[in-house]
Amino acid sequence: MAGAPGACHTHVVDTAAHQIEPDPQITCIDCGGRAFLLSAPPVTHGDEADISGWQVGDVVAYRCEDCLDRWDIVLDDEPSLGDVDHQ
Repeated sequence: MAGAPGACHTHVVDTAAHQIEPDPQITCIDCGGRAFLLSAPPVTHGDEADISGWQVGDVVAYRCEDCLDRWDIVLDDEPSLGDVDHQ
């Protein structure tokens, strides 16, 4: 019975279509300084040559060079503010 309590729903995503690249640097929300990407790209099967790439929903960490705050960001497929055409 669909929607019954305890029912498991699966959502299939075409991972090749949803690979994204996180910004190497963002602006710190707290102090306005530069925060740099700490996270390394995901690796599958423990083989460094087999990199699966970033996917929507992955979490990446940034560290601000000024206030040392850490930011954990969930990647999505929305354009970053730097990618938006402001007219």
